[in-house]
Amino acid sequence: MELCVYCDKGKGTRKCPALKGYICSRCCGEHRGTEIDCPPSCAYYQRHEGYQRERLGPEFRKRWLASNQQLYNEGQEGLLNFIFYLEFLIYRYYRERTRGTDEQVLEGLEFARRRLGPLELVESPIQPGLSQHLQEGIEGYLREQGLREEEALQGVEATISFLQEFSGEDENPRKYLQGLMGHVERDFNLPEEEEEGPTPSLIITPEEFRRELNR
Repeated sequence: MELCVYCDKGKGTRKCPALKGYICSRCCGEHRGTEIDCPPSCAYYQRHEGYQRERLGPEFRKRWLASNQQLYNEGQEGLLNFIFYLEFLIYRYYRERTRGTDEQVLEGLEFARRRLGPLELVESPIQPGLSQHLQEGIEGYLREQGLREEEALQGVEATISFLQEFSGEDENPRKYLQGLMGHVERDFNLPEEEEEGPTPSLIITPEEFRRELNR
């Protein structure tokens, strides 16, 4: 019997291209997309990830609309559009990556919050990754759209709050990420392969938000 290449205990029943060996079903289920860099072509990753995104995408959308309805009622379309943009930055970062957790997304957003905060904090040099991706995207948005830093901070905090609410105490360490990815893929008409250039417009009008609420 060939032992699992990950835990060296269970029976290796699934061929794992990432680890170049056979992995047990338990380790595959617990660690794919979190501790294991699964290639996008892995059949087990594709099947599980596709199912989770399809299942969680509609729930994400429904709860997101409810969570942000007050901003809509207050006429804060500019802030809503920034939140849309922020979530699209997260989607774009993970679109071609199979490994990532809600905790890592939270860390990236927390970094952005500290950078936008009123206090001058001494940060270690920004490392390549989600934090840098978010920071560069936010800085570009502020320049191009004229959003104030205080408003951007409010948008980041709203996104953090929703992430924590959506993830909750769920055992799935990728619940928010899978819900977000499923929502964007389901509800936005994006190209099969993203080209370099401006981010597709995610601007939403009051009429569109109202229509979404009533769907």
